[in-house]
Amino acid sequence: MFILQCIFFYILAYVGTENFGYKICPGQDSKPASPDIQINTMTTSTIESVIKQALKTFSFTNKDTLENFNKNFSKLLSQVSNISSEDIHFENYLLTQQVREIKRYRSDKVSNSIKVDVYHINRAPVTYIQIFENELVTLGVFVIREGHKLPLHNHPLMHGIIKVLAGTLKISSYSVLDPNNTGNTDEGGGTNVHQFDIPGLGMVPIPCYKEMSSTQGSDFQTQTDSHPTSYCPHSILSYLESPNVFLASSHPPLLLSSEDNAKYLTPRARNLHEISCVNGPAAFLDVIGPPYKPVTLQDCTYFEDVGELSADNKSIRMLHRISCPSYFYTDEEKYKGPPINV
Repeated sequence: MFILQCIFFYILAYVGTENFGYKICPGQDSKPASPDIQINTMTTSTIESVIKQALKTFSFTNKDTLENFNKNFSKLLSQVSNISSEDIHFENYLLTQQVREIKRYRSDKVSNSIKVDVYHINRAPVTYIQIFENELVTLGVFVIREGHKLPLHNHPLMHGIIKVLAGTLKISSYSVLDPNNTGNTDEGGGTNVHQFDIPGLGMVPIPCYKEMSSTQGSDFQTQTDSHPTSYCPHSILSYLESPNVFLASSHPPLLLSSEDNAKYLTPRARNLHEISCVNGPAAFLDVIGPPYKPVTLQDCTYFEDVGELSADNKSIRMLHRISCPSYFYTDEEKYKGPPINV
């Protein structure tokens, strides 16, 4: 019996107790081992969280209240403010790369091998990296090379958020003045999201709220001034159907870096802007809801500032619709950040 016990403990020492489903600890009775716990290592990336919040924000209907929309938009603004270039695996070489390498693979019938022809072309003034897009929202990164800019353009019926990822941006914004001075102040209460019949688009829900025209803070608020300006005009796109020149109020330019919080525009406030880089290239995350719709009034339109209306009020500017400037064109790069699962 003693010999058999020795053999048994020798086997335990050689094979290991874990293989028998038991753990023997000094000073403790042996007992069945706890089964291995499976830990889920799949976590939601920062950029994916932003996309989910954007979808929640811009899926509003005419049954939604202003309070609910503001709450969601404010949360989205906060999340975008916390985005960094590392969160989307942004590669800094895109800021300085002056040429784009194009490889073409072809079959060499003589040597029965594949040959690679490499071409180098000048990069576009602006590179776009699309991260996500559906019918509610689009997210992407714009890379502006030194000495270039995004021309003055609009965002019809859209809300937009910009967060600088690298470099410094100068943003010059305008708010279109309503020539009819019409609006819906929602005095009767009820919902604050209204349906508007827009030519080419049909019935479109638009959040209506009050907002000041001074420098933005980091939070989205419906009333940030003792004398807020109410806007929910039925003529929200009237400037696109008016003569080529219309009036807009210019805002003080903003200089933004990656250290600054995200900034936003609305269907009425700061809806037109020009974005240029300062002292070198720059890149920024762009969130727009809903996306542009080509060949409708919700297409992108370009403008130029042709001067002040009067010397007494230089902030009131005359804007002129133009074709896309010849100096502005883009190329694209693939998104290489964390996978998006929404």
